[in-house]
Amino acid sequence: MAVISIYSTKGGVAKSMTAIHLSSYLANKGNKVFLLDADQNVRTCSDWLEDSTDKNFDGDDFNSFDADMIDVINTLQKEYDHVVIDNKGSNDLIVSESLMCSDFCISPIVPQDNDIKSLPRTLETIHATRDVNTDLQYKFLIQKADTHAFSRKNKKLLNILDELELDRFETVIKRRSGFDVAMESNSTVLDMNNDAKAVYEINRFGQEIERWMEGKEH
Repeated sequence: MAVISIYSTKGGVAKSMTAIHLSSYLANKGNKVFLLDADQNVRTCSDWLEDSTDKNFDGDDFNSFDADMIDVINTLQKEYDHVVIDNKGSNDLIVSESLMCSDFCISPIVPQDNDIKSLPRTLETIHATRDVNTDLQYKFLIQKADTHAFSRKNKKLLNILDELELDRFETVIKRRSGFDVAMESNSTVLDMNNDAKAVYEINRFGQEIERWMEGKEH
């Protein structure tokens, strides 16, 4: 059982896409998964959940629960193998409680200067949470990267993360049309199988998540 928060202070970094595809991957592995949309400002996941006809996991908007975040997560943990939380890009009480209850935090980051500039704010929130939730583990996920692996922007971000000795996933999610088409169709690349490279990246990312969770259990 794991509670996994998707969090970054920067918008437009594919938090919702990451949350949806991770939920789908974990469900494909036989897990009972709940996707909680805690981003009341955008509601990307909520809209996707409402319109999707082939999703293999449950989910809902946090606002649909008449309880605080801690109580909601405690309730969901009793019924589901994994809870994935799509957080908004701020540091309010809902985000704080979400991270406080999480076992893992995935922070998507895009190889763009504005995203790199937001890195200290994201780290500040995560580190403040870890002062209390000392078991919280986090990693950065490079999202929307140039398809050319050795582009200047890709290498710049990789070098910064490595210089700061920040944990990151080996998998890099590239900017691929397959993701856009899947999300617009209220589906995933795993279900549509519309982009072999995108499917490969999500499966590789999911395998890393599984090893990460197994490592914490042991």
